[in-house]
Amino acid sequence: MFAKAVKIIFLTGAAVVFQATSAAGDVTWNAPDDIRWSRPIVVDLQVTTNFYEGDEDESALPFQTDIYLMPESIIKILGKKRFAPEDENGQPLADEQSFLDAIAHTFGAADDESRLLDFLIRTSLDEKKIIKLMTDASGRGKARIKSGVYYLFTFKEADGEVFIWHFPIDLVIGGKTVEIDQHNADAVAVIEK
Repeated sequence: MFAKAVKIIFLTGAAVVFQATSAAGDVTWNAPDDIRWSRPIVVDLQVTTNFYEGDEDESALPFQTDIYLMPESIIKILGKKRFAPEDENGQPLADEQSFLDAIAHTFGAADDESRLLDFLIRTSLDEKKIIKLMTDASGRGKARIKSGVYYLFTFKEADGEVFIWHFPIDLVIGGKTVEIDQHNADAVAVIEK
């Protein structure tokens, strides 16, 4: 027969081990995955943003930007707002890369329709569920954020082009460092004048 008290022995990441005492000795088991904690685990996220110039000996030029951490991809968020870019045949874009290229083109285009879509995209980034992190003039930003999987989204206009970054990051205990530069951009479009 088990004793009445069950106590938490230790935390290891998200797993918790409980111990119950019986007349025959100690018995331990893992807690179920659906346990809810009253306080979320908070982790550190550090972001570095640089733009490199030069060929062989590239020099890093830090840049200031807004970094958006979203619970789902920008594509799903914009889809809910009815942002549905089409290809040259009028068919909806089917893959993520084409969609990101369309966003980059929208940010770089000068026509009225693109300006309206640019406004739609930027206002969609102001939703309550989206965490906004700003990097400073040295290209560094830091935040304490609830652990979990987020989609990072940011963009930068430089050298006549628009660069877009959009990728999932898994924030776990121990924190995460993300480096952003033009070499790891997910989409690039030429700015139209």
